[in-house]
Amino acid sequence: ITKINETTSGTSAATGKEWKKLSFLLETTEEYNNLYCFEVFGEEKVDQFTKFNRVGQDVDVDFNVKTNEQMLQMLLREWKFQE
Repeated sequence: ITKINETTSGTSAATGKEWKKLSFLLETTEEYNNLYCFEVFGEEKVDQFTKFNRVGQDVDVDFNVKTNEQMLQMLLREWKFQE
């Protein structure tokens, strides 16, 4: 883990429920395409992540790739995180 950004929170306009998210940067040992930014969404997941993870820690992350054609962005959503 090379960087952990500040936690962002807000209220959903659609549901009125509060939300939390956090993004973090990982660097792999690969020669090319070795930086990845991941997002943790949901209060429980954010709290668990910040409790157990620190910058400089080596971790394994399983993830899915989701693209959004309208906004021209790609989101990497972690779904399994291991030390």
